[in-house]
Amino acid sequence: MAPTDSQPSAAPTPEDLQMINEIADLLDDAVLHTSSPATSPSPSTKSDEAPVKVVKSQHYYRKRQKDERQYLHDQVKELSSKLSVLTAMKNLEADQCSHWEKVARTQKLGSQKAALENARLKRALEDQLKLAEALDQLLVKRPRLAVTFPTMDGIDWKLRKLPADPTRRTSCFHAMLDDAYDHVDTNFLQKGLYDSMEHHRSLDVTANATEDSIVIDVQSVAQIASNYLTCSQNFWSLLTDHEYLNLPNAHLQVLEHFGSDGVYFRHRALMPQKNPYSQLLWGVKRYFEKNRVVLVFKTVLEDQRHPPPPGLYIGNHTAAIIIEGVDEMWTCRRMCMLGQLPVEPPKQSPLSANPSHLICDFILHQITPTFDAIESLIV
Repeated sequence: MAPTDSQPSAAPTPEDLQMINEIADLLDDAVLHTSSPATSPSPSTKSDEAPVKVVKSQHYYRKRQKDERQYLHDQVKELSSKLSVLTAMKNLEADQCSHWEKVARTQKLGSQKAALENARLKRALEDQLKLAEALDQLLVKRPRLAVTFPTMDGIDWKLRKLPADPTRRTSCFHAMLDDAYDHVDTNFLQKGLYDSMEHHRSLDVTANATEDSIVIDVQSVAQIASNYLTCSQNFWSLLTDHEYLNLPNAHLQVLEHFGSDGVYFRHRALMPQKNPYSQLLWGVKRYFEKNRVVLVFKTVLEDQRHPPPPGLYIGNHTAAIIIEGVDEMWTCRRMCMLGQLPVEPPKQSPLSANPSHLICDFILHQITPTFDAIESLIV
């Protein structure tokens, strides 16, 4: 016979066929069990029939893979369809429900998200606590003001810093205020400020339980004989249309505007001699909702453009004012502020020679007229 142009590929060895058959046996159990003893191959012919058996097993395995892919594809289509229906139903319910139903749903969703996040963080802490502590000591550079507020969360620190770059600065400003806005209803519910429409007012300055911080807690609810949009616009114009604003024991200066609904100003609290003892860099953003306007305030802790002068307290403060329409001519104004100052005065502070309880009394005495003036401006 004449030689051919190409040589046939080498046949598999008995050892190769045995290994392939063992794998095929695992993948093709059903095929093996359907063979009757009468037709089972004898030991002498097993090696000859092995390639046929391998082909059958491979065909069966590919078919099973194809069936599984088709099943998963059908499941994706079915679940996607169900998700679309549920999403449409949720959107329809949200459009038709009342404001308080929306608030309740938001609170429930926030609670569920918090529970999931807490569970995730707990698992991460259990697995990596020792590693995280080592990395924190070796690699993480603590913010310059971390000594002032040592218990503050690191993620919150990132939100409370404004870089010098204009684009990043704008993004950080809105991220900080949007995060604070997400917690407004929760904070007001916890303090019971939604429970009453009548006059309510409290102002408290005390040291916390561990006596490492001074806590400033301000609450106010009042009825105003004005339309809520007019009332909110008057106060917003007062904040944004003037570069300087002098209040009793306080001096305000607008530093930047972030669009028509964002403003950034410096607030210096004054001693009786009119020299400052603290500085707050407030970011403020306005949010329009159905039948109410929400003003959210948050202090910036580090600003590359406006570094804090020596000797002044740096405040870690959050505040919100909700101006809600009762009817066409009446408005309910709710206000809440929670602030934190280090109990230890900074070096060169005019209050450095005083004990903490006297500092609390002094701050309460100084901010009361300021708070009175702010209340009188929201009309």
